[in-house]
Amino acid sequence: MAQEQPTILEAKLFSGRVEETTLAQIVKEYFEIYGEGFALLYSPKAAYLAKLKSEHHFVASVGKEPAPVTLGEKDWRDVFEARIFNVTAELRWLNRKNGAGPAALLCKNDVREFFGAKPERVMTKTKGVEKTLVGALEQTYLLWGQAADVSQSGWTKFAEARIGAFFVPVDGVTAQDL
Repeated sequence: MAQEQPTILEAKLFSGRVEETTLAQIVKEYFEIYGEGFALLYSPKAAYLAKLKSEHHFVASVGKEPAPVTLGEKDWRDVFEARIFNVTAELRWLNRKNGAGPAALLCKNDVREFFGAKPERVMTKTKGVEKTLVGALEQTYLLWGQAADVSQSGWTKFAEARIGAFFVPVDGVTAQDL
């Protein structure tokens, strides 16, 4: 019985990088190209799970109430790390000094320019030889906890004994799901 040869699928992963930019600049560019998305925003005060709704604001549910609040550009001053993502692309930004720092974009194609340049195919070196990436793991984020209430206004309450209750931008949880 002949053994089947494994099929090698070529992974298409592209990246772009900007050495120094502000969160406001990078959010504007991301929104214009990729549209709405989800965000993880880290500041000394809180870690926000938010929705990017426009080039000028995120919507986040803070505390124990499901009523979302708008985080405008003035609220971003303390953010030291941001990850903004949707099904098309993920943006990572880090505040290195005085509200500016590097940003990296990961996406599945190079159709759209980002900060005036097309993203480049991700390559790897093996024994000194540059090769095209052969495989990639799809990125996912794990929510810790369990849905504790039905969705309201696009937000669902999750809870976990060790971390308490929190709201996430997930819609569609019904009483049957609990």
